[in-house]
Amino acid sequence: MEKIMYEEKQKMTLWWVVLIVVALTSLMWYGFIQQIIYGLPFGTNPASDPVLIVLWVLFGIGFPIFFLTLRLEIKVTDQSIHVQFKPLMIKKQTFLFSEINSIQVETYHPIREFWGYGIRISLDGEKGYNVKGNHGIRIELKNGKNMLIGTQKPDEVKEVLDSIVWKE
Repeated sequence: MEKIMYEEKQKMTLWWVVLIVVALTSLMWYGFIQQIIYGLPFGTNPASDPVLIVLWVLFGIGFPIFFLTLRLEIKVTDQSIHVQFKPLMIKKQTFLFSEINSIQVETYHPIREFWGYGIRISLDGEKGYNVKGNHGIRIELKNGKNMLIGTQKPDEVKEVLDSIVWKE
Protein backbone atom coordinates (compact mmCIF):
# COMPACT_ATOMS: atom_id res chain seq x y z
CA MET A 1 0.00 0.00 0.00
CA GLU A 2 1.26 3.45 -0.91
CA LYS A 3 2.16 5.82 1.89
CA ILE A 4 0.85 9.38 1.40
CA MET A 5 3.72 11.85 1.80
CA TYR A 6 2.03 15.07 0.64
CA GLU A 7 -1.45 16.30 -0.31
CA GLU A 8 -2.59 19.64 -1.69
CA LYS A 9 -6.01 20.87 -2.78
CA GLN A 10 -6.20 24.17 -4.66
CA LYS A 11 -9.23 26.22 -5.63
CA MET A 12 -9.31 28.77 -8.43
CA THR A 13 -9.45 32.04 -6.50
CA LEU A 14 -7.89 34.49 -8.96
CA TRP A 15 -9.64 37.82 -8.36
CA TRP A 16 -10.36 38.45 -12.04
CA VAL A 17 -11.84 34.97 -12.56
CA VAL A 18 -14.03 35.40 -9.47
CA LEU A 19 -15.09 38.82 -10.81
CA ILE A 20 -16.14 37.30 -14.16
CA VAL A 21 -18.13 34.55 -12.42
CA VAL A 22 -19.84 37.02 -10.05
CA ALA A 23 -20.63 39.45 -12.90
CA LEU A 24 -22.10 36.76 -15.16
CA THR A 25 -24.07 35.19 -12.32
CA SER A 26 -25.39 38.59 -11.17
CA LEU A 27 -26.43 39.52 -14.70
CA MET A 28 -28.35 36.27 -15.12
CA TRP A 29 -30.10 36.68 -11.75
CA TYR A 30 -30.98 40.29 -12.54
CA GLY A 31 -32.42 39.30 -15.92
CA PHE A 32 -34.37 36.42 -14.40
CA ILE A 33 -35.87 38.55 -11.63
CA GLN A 34 -36.71 41.43 -13.98
CA GLN A 35 -38.34 39.37 -16.72
CA ILE A 36 -39.70 36.25 -15.01
CA ILE A 37 -40.62 37.63 -11.58
CA TYR A 38 -41.63 41.22 -12.46
CA GLY A 39 -42.70 40.61 -16.06
CA LEU A 40 -40.51 43.41 -17.47
CA PRO A 41 -38.53 42.57 -20.65
CA PHE A 42 -34.81 42.16 -20.01
CA GLY A 43 -32.79 44.07 -22.62
CA THR A 44 -33.73 45.72 -25.90
CA ASN A 45 -34.21 42.39 -27.67
CA PRO A 46 -35.35 40.10 -24.82
CA ALA A 47 -35.20 36.34 -25.04
CA SER A 48 -38.37 34.37 -24.58
CA ASP A 49 -39.17 33.33 -21.01
CA PRO A 50 -38.26 29.64 -21.58
CA VAL A 51 -34.91 30.61 -23.15
CA LEU A 52 -34.16 33.03 -20.30
CA ILE A 53 -35.01 30.35 -17.74
CA VAL A 54 -32.61 27.90 -19.43
CA LEU A 55 -29.86 30.56 -19.51
CA TRP A 56 -30.53 31.40 -15.86
CA VAL A 57 -30.27 27.72 -14.84
CA LEU A 58 -27.04 27.29 -16.83
CA PHE A 59 -25.26 30.55 -16.01
CA GLY A 60 -27.06 31.76 -12.87
CA ILE A 61 -26.96 28.45 -11.03
CA GLY A 62 -24.90 25.82 -12.90
CA PHE A 63 -21.87 27.94 -13.76
CA PRO A 64 -21.25 29.24 -10.21
CA ILE A 65 -21.73 25.74 -8.77
CA PHE A 66 -19.26 24.36 -11.33
CA PHE A 67 -16.79 27.13 -10.49
CA LEU A 68 -17.13 26.52 -6.74
CA THR A 69 -16.38 22.80 -7.21
CA LEU A 70 -13.30 23.36 -9.44
CA ARG A 71 -10.16 22.21 -7.66
CA LEU A 72 -6.76 20.80 -8.42
CA GLU A 73 -5.74 17.92 -6.18
CA ILE A 74 -2.17 16.69 -5.89
CA LYS A 75 -1.09 13.66 -3.91
CA VAL A 76 2.50 12.46 -3.58
CA THR A 77 3.04 8.97 -2.22
CA ASP A 78 6.22 7.03 -1.68
CA GLN A 79 5.70 5.47 -5.16
CA SER A 80 3.90 8.02 -7.33
CA ILE A 81 2.36 11.40 -7.97
CA HIS A 82 -1.39 11.68 -8.52
CA VAL A 83 -3.14 14.68 -10.08
CA GLN A 84 -6.84 15.32 -10.61
CA PHE A 85 -8.59 18.49 -11.75
CA LYS A 86 -12.12 18.02 -10.39
CA PRO A 87 -14.78 17.95 -11.80
CA LEU A 88 -13.14 18.12 -15.25
CA MET A 89 -11.17 14.90 -14.77
CA ILE A 90 -13.30 12.00 -13.58
CA LYS A 91 -10.27 9.78 -13.01
CA LYS A 92 -6.99 10.89 -11.43
CA GLN A 93 -3.77 10.59 -13.41
CA THR A 94 -1.01 8.63 -11.73
CA PHE A 95 2.68 8.92 -12.52
CA LEU A 96 4.87 6.23 -10.96
CA PHE A 97 8.34 7.38 -9.94
CA SER A 98 9.67 4.43 -11.98
CA GLU A 99 8.18 6.15 -15.10
CA ILE A 100 9.70 9.55 -14.30
CA ASN A 101 12.99 10.65 -15.84
CA SER A 102 13.28 13.94 -13.95
CA ILE A 103 11.23 16.04 -11.58
CA GLN A 104 11.78 19.51 -10.19
CA VAL A 105 9.88 22.24 -8.39
CA GLU A 106 10.30 25.59 -10.12
CA THR A 107 8.87 28.99 -10.92
CA TYR A 108 7.17 29.21 -14.32
CA HIS A 109 5.07 31.66 -16.36
CA PRO A 110 1.51 30.30 -16.69
CA ILE A 111 0.31 32.89 -19.20
CA ARG A 112 3.43 32.76 -21.37
CA GLU A 113 3.92 28.98 -21.22
CA PHE A 114 0.32 27.70 -21.12
CA TRP A 115 -1.77 30.71 -22.21
CA GLY A 116 -3.66 30.68 -18.93
CA TYR A 117 -4.95 28.47 -16.17
CA GLY A 118 -6.80 25.16 -16.08
CA ILE A 119 -5.85 22.05 -18.01
CA ARG A 120 -3.61 23.37 -20.78
CA ILE A 121 -1.17 22.24 -23.43
CA SER A 122 1.77 24.47 -24.26
CA LEU A 123 2.98 25.13 -27.80
CA ASP A 124 5.70 22.50 -27.33
CA GLY A 125 3.19 19.85 -26.20
CA GLU A 126 3.75 20.03 -22.45
CA LYS A 127 0.58 19.47 -20.44
CA GLY A 128 -0.14 21.86 -17.59
CA TYR A 129 -2.53 21.67 -14.64
CA ASN A 130 -2.78 24.94 -12.76
CA VAL A 131 -5.30 27.15 -10.98
CA LYS A 132 -3.23 30.12 -9.82
CA GLY A 133 0.27 31.26 -9.03
CA ASN A 134 3.55 30.56 -10.76
CA HIS A 135 5.10 27.61 -8.91
CA GLY A 136 4.91 24.09 -10.22
CA ILE A 137 6.23 20.56 -10.29
CA ARG A 138 7.77 19.97 -13.72
CA ILE A 139 7.86 16.29 -14.65
CA GLU A 140 9.63 14.66 -17.56
CA LEU A 141 8.49 11.09 -18.14
CA LYS A 142 10.72 8.39 -19.60
CA ASN A 143 8.34 8.15 -22.58
CA GLY A 144 9.29 11.74 -23.51
CA LYS A 145 6.09 13.44 -22.35
CA ASN A 146 6.39 16.50 -20.09
CA MET A 147 3.96 18.12 -17.71
CA LEU A 148 3.69 20.79 -15.09
CA ILE A 149 1.46 20.61 -12.03
CA GLY A 150 0.89 23.93 -10.27
CA THR A 151 1.48 24.13 -6.53
CA GLN A 152 0.85 26.77 -3.89
CA LYS A 153 3.36 25.16 -1.52
CA PRO A 154 6.58 24.84 -3.54
CA ASP A 155 8.95 24.54 -0.56
CA GLU A 156 6.84 21.89 1.13
CA VAL A 157 6.42 19.71 -1.97
CA LYS A 158 10.10 20.12 -2.91
CA GLU A 159 11.16 18.89 0.53
CA VAL A 160 8.92 15.82 0.16
CA LEU A 161 10.09 15.07 -3.40
CA ASP A 162 13.74 15.50 -2.40
CA SER A 163 13.24 12.95 0.41
CA ILE A 164 11.85 10.29 -1.93
CA VAL A 165 14.24 8.09 -3.84
CA TRP A 166 12.47 6.60 -6.85
CA LYS A 167 13.49 3.70 -9.02
CA GLU A 168 15.27 4.64 -12.23
